[in-house]
Amino acid sequence: MGALTCQVCGNQNDSKKFFCSKCGRFLLTSDFADAGVSGEAELKLSRIVTNLKENPHIDILWNDTIDAYTRKIERIQSLLRIKDVGIDSTELNEKINHFLNLCRKPDFEIAFVGAVKAGKSTLINALLGRNYAPTDPNPETAVLTKFRSSEQDYVKVKFYSAKEWDKLWKSVQSDAEKFLELYKELEAEKYKSKWVEHDEMCIDLANNEIEDELKKWSSSQSAVHFFVKEIEVGISSLPKEFPKQVVFVDTPGLFDPVAFRSQISINYIRSANAVLVCVKAEDLHGEEVKTVESVFSFSGHKRNKVFVIATNWDKLNNVIIDWNKRYNYMINSFTGKAFFPTQAMAKSNILYAASYYYNLCRDYNSLEPVHKRKINLLLGKIQIDIDECQDKKVPVPENVMALVNAQLGTPSPSDIKKLMELTNIQIVSKVIVTELVNQYAELLYGDIKNLYEDIQHMVSRVASERKKTVNERITISHSDLKEIEKKVEETKKNRDEIQKVQKQLTAALASLNKSTQQRLEKITSKLG
Repeated sequence: MGALTCQVCGNQNDSKKFFCSKCGRFLLTSDFADAGVSGEAELKLSRIVTNLKENPHIDILWNDTIDAYTRKIERIQSLLRIKDVGIDSTELNEKINHFLNLCRKPDFEIAFVGAVKAGKSTLINALLGRNYAPTDPNPETAVLTKFRSSEQDYVKVKFYSAKEWDKLWKSVQSDAEKFLELYKELEAEKYKSKWVEHDEMCIDLANNEIEDELKKWSSSQSAVHFFVKEIEVGISSLPKEFPKQVVFVDTPGLFDPVAFRSQISINYIRSANAVLVCVKAEDLHGEEVKTVESVFSFSGHKRNKVFVIATNWDKLNNVIIDWNKRYNYMINSFTGKAFFPTQAMAKSNILYAASYYYNLCRDYNSLEPVHKRKINLLLGKIQIDIDECQDKKVPVPENVMALVNAQLGTPSPSDIKKLMELTNIQIVSKVIVTELVNQYAELLYGDIKNLYEDIQHMVSRVASERKKTVNERITISHSDLKEIEKKVEETKKNRDEIQKVQKQLTAALASLNKSTQQRLEKITSKLG
């Protein structure tokens, strides 16, 4: 075969190449006209061209390097669509689709993960500055919800397709009794045909209407929530420095008895750019530890962007003594090959939070008396905890000591401010902004690059496995051919021997017939 000349840059390419080694342009069938390419190969090439035309490249304007990565992955995808190539990898196709979606819509997703009642939604509300996410701790409310900055407040609702619903329904395990009971109680089956396969809905509304609208689609008391796959919330009141590309993702419970919904959370842990794991500070064992272990196992190379948030700090028997014990326990437990690689990273990425009380303090002026009394109870508890620490000669942090003389009954604005600081939400927010939001473009670029390299390695591995399989088949074919040839030779040899015996038998029979005839003639002559 002759060399292939690229019609764009004039580079001479190997006849076995489909893309120019210099400019990367696809070598059109016209380039192969004088290269002696077979009709079969030309047919495959035309199929590639067809795939590229049906799925044209969309320029990635935000980064030239990512644009180049995208072009290469699109070419791989086009090759994989050709059945003749013989590569069918679901995992590879899923990674490629995720990569292309991420490049074309570069969202930096921060996933909030945790067991049911771990305080994910309450923490999100604290960080967003208003109660948007419903906080009704009902395990049957399992709708993935995204929050992002927007010029217009809106709620966008996506529904399950028929295929997705079928998979979800099949995944309802025997221990998902509450799901089935509630499904039957709300007579949800009557609404299935209306909402499954329903078109995506986008509802524009006022900022103060978001919470109620979310409850309408995600509340366990609404039959429609069974059929909602995902909700996206656009919020206009977020700070201007909060990029539109940064998205908070409130995931369903990681160990949902409905395996399909649990898998949604797992997928988001794998694809998210950062993960905040919410665990209950007063209950750091069993499911809580299992949650942390699962997140690290799914996060791969993104361990530096995993943050463990010990929620419900206020429920500790002594917020000072008990938190110190739990903090040290978490550092030791979550440092190692399967977790944070160093203790230094563990110390910086393990934080506590009292989101519920932060939200109460934030909205203090509009609170009902019953909720104001909760703040007084916490202030009283903190002062008792301080006394216990002093009796045991345990050092008391300055921010805690500042509340020793806090006014009970009607706390001063200063006391409320100090309590808000003590809930640690401001520190958590600062860490998220400093470590993630302010660096999202750089971090996103790094994640895309890593994913690109993963796909390259996977393509190489899958291609090698395919080549190995083909070679094995060829070997087997050759082996079979040799076996057939051996049998043919044996058959031919046997045939020759049979033919020789047949000739000998024929000659013997002819001689016998001749002698018999002679004897018969002699006898006949004597008798005559």
